Amino acid sequence: MLNLLLLYGGKSGEHEISLISAAHILRNLSPEKYTVYPVWISHEGKWRYLDEKTARQHSKVKLPPGKQECFIRPGQNNEPILVIEKSSEIPLDFCFPGLHGTFGEDGKMQGLLESLHLPYGGSGVKSSALSMDKIATRHLMAALGIGQVKYLALTDYERNADPSGVVRNIESNLPYPVFVKPANLGSSVGVSRVKTRGDLELALDTAFAYDTSVIIEEGKKIRELEMAILGNSGSEAVSEVGEVIVHREFYDYEAKYLDEDAAEISIPAKISDEVSQKAREIAGKAYRALGCSGYARADIFFCEAEKALYFNEINTLPGFTPASMFPRLWLQAGIQGPDLMDRIVQAGLEMHRAAAKLKYRFKD
Repeated sequence: MLNLLLLYGGKSGEHEISLISAAHILRNLSPEKYTVYPVWISHEGKWRYLDEKTARQHSKVKLPPGKQECFIRPGQNNEPILVIEKSSEIPLDFCFPGLHGTFGEDGKMQGLLESLHLPYGGSGVKSSALSMDKIATRHLMAALGIGQVKYLALTDYERNADPSGVVRNIESNLPYPVFVKPANLGSSVGVSRVKTRGDLELALDTAFAYDTSVIIEEGKKIRELEMAILGNSGSEAVSEVGEVIVHREFYDYEAKYLDEDAAEISIPAKISDEVSQKAREIAGKAYRALGCSGYARADIFFCEAEKALYFNEINTLPGFTPASMFPRLWLQAGIQGPDLMDRIVQAGLEMHRAAAKLKYRFKD
């Protein structure tokens, strides 16, 4: 029996999605294998514990906020201890970050967990930070010769220094429509599809509200292919290809989470075996290049008119809602939810054991 810390909520624009993902994760963590300690992180960064019984009662929809103050400290042998309201102390064996977005998916939480010597699910600090940063990921994929749509990177400093020049540069390099996105965020938060100059300024304002860097991408007519990846880098398994069929202009936040009729999922995607194999190869290559571990979801664009595949992103803490592609792809492959959770935990423990063997001191 493992004492498992489940983190949810967080200081992110994706806070609400995390509440739903965490409920699904909890629902699939076997009570015979794990004693779960759910900890809600508020928008302000406060940690609050929610007892497992109450959490499981709410796990059909989304987890509610915790009530009791808590924190983690090292024990006498440097083992991680969860302290609840300064009195109850629980030794922790593992952490499942049911978080999304900034402060959860970008390496910051992973760094905290590693400093506490607490094994966790998902990718490490470097790969989490790289995968979260759309611009850094683009640079790495370009070096590997992996195709991408045309894009421009822009900082708030550059925009403030020459607002009109920025617009001219975008229009001279990218045809409308374009997508404007915060460089470090997910779930389509802060993303806009722009058709005219009049909409561009507003789209930039929206994206810069969430990040100091944005990416502007060419808006090709594409099909959105997604693959689930499971296991540590080098021994990872890539699922078959699924497709998100969107009935709106693009797969925005509302289409993903609020409007059930806005999109549908096709598993497997109705594409040729050749396209499927190539997409899976790109997904695995990107996963390894980013040094990902545990699990992730790869998103790749397929432009039928050009017969071309374009890498979009690796999501290192993909959505775990009942409608999310990651668990659905593995369910289609015969891996049930509890088995999926076990595999993620085992992969995290494996990475922790490997790191524990490394030397961190030149001389004893």
